[in-house]
Amino acid sequence: AVYLAVGVMATFFLTITVLLCMMSMGRRRPGKDRRAAKQLGAPLSRFLTWVIATNLNHTHKILVVSALIFALAFAGMGKLSVGFNFLEEFKEKVEFRQHTEYIEKVMGGMLSLVYVFDAGKPDGIKNADLLQRLADLQKKADSDPLVKKTYSIVDILKDLNQSFHGDDPAYHTLPADNALISQYLLLYEISGGKELQDYVTGDYARTALEIRMEMTASEKIKRLIRDLDAALDRDTTARVQTTGIGLLWIKICDYIASSQIFGYLMAFSMIAFLMCVVFRSVKVGLLSMVPNLAPIVLCLGLMGWQGLHLDYFRLLLATVAIGIAVDDTIHLVARMRKEFLQCGDYAAALSNSMSSVGRALVITSAILMLAFSAFLSSQMVVLASFGVLLMLTIFTALVADLFLMPALILVFKPFGRPATVKAGPAVLETDLL
Repeated sequence: AVYLAVGVMATFFLTITVLLCMMSMGRRRPGKDRRAAKQLGAPLSRFLTWVIATNLNHTHKILVVSALIFALAFAGMGKLSVGFNFLEEFKEKVEFRQHTEYIEKVMGGMLSLVYVFDAGKPDGIKNADLLQRLADLQKKADSDPLVKKTYSIVDILKDLNQSFHGDDPAYHTLPADNALISQYLLLYEISGGKELQDYVTGDYARTALEIRMEMTASEKIKRLIRDLDAALDRDTTARVQTTGIGLLWIKICDYIASSQIFGYLMAFSMIAFLMCVVFRSVKVGLLSMVPNLAPIVLCLGLMGWQGLHLDYFRLLLATVAIGIAVDDTIHLVARMRKEFLQCGDYAAALSNSMSSVGRALVITSAILMLAFSAFLSSQMVVLASFGVLLMLTIFTALVADLFLMPALILVFKPFGRPATVKAGPAVLETDLL
């Protein structure tokens, strides 16, 4: 955020200094430049003429269609979920993904979830009831298709119990006597067993259940944790805490989601406030924010209907999009306000503004869409999809500025009442060509 802000200010400074100096250099050829611009701008002028006519002749229809699209978009947003799968962020042809999938297939899961049982006192885990709770939780985890392997002190005690009973499979169970558990653990230490230190602390105050699972979507990990927490028998014998890389992923996902939502709301509020101050009108400022909200709502709604989830990268979509979309809105609203104050007629103000500022809106949006198309070449799926969604958002913002914003101004008349005498002549379609 800091670097982007500095970059924007640097661009602004260079635009009003270096760019102006460079444009003042060179030979002037007004006649040739005018003919080239006319040839290049003829299709664009015809398109803008159609836009003006559509706004003037179908104002209320535009608002009704926009309201219906908004309703569908909000319904789609209700289907959105926040989550990510780090492995699937890479395209299938990337070696990292291929190697990771092979390792998981051969060796089991690479993602871990750990339940730590803390008895709060030395030798506290040498308790049959506590260990039975751990064994029940481990059994529940083993029954879940997402889990590949589980490890705990219970496995060692079951093996020891079976070994001391002639390797009878019937004795592959957890001992029910606290004294027998202590003896087994003492014998295991004396015999040089080293695996025990991976699951218990040196004073036997804490022990851990490690759950190994494949790299999967974070919402599936959330579901697993909910199921295990529901099955966990909580009492006062020991305090149970959850940790591990799997939980870390979920926490990161939640932190990013909450921070981005807060960041977008803060950006939207600040921009809306500044728009009201700049145009010295709450009505103009709030109306001008509708086209900036539209592309974000429509894009998120489409994601919801398509079943796409919001991940740590797609959550940036809203804040980036509003920063881009607000530029065109300011240009259009400022020009329409200026034209209206001169002629006193909303239709003429729309025609004069769209014929000049409309060109810049279309060209800059096309350039931005082309620039963000570079993300399509990324080896990461999340970057490629982010580029597509951002291109769609920019296109939707352009459509909102060309149709929705003028329709709102024509209906609500935020610049004041039209003048009855001062109104200037309407611009004809031939004038735009």
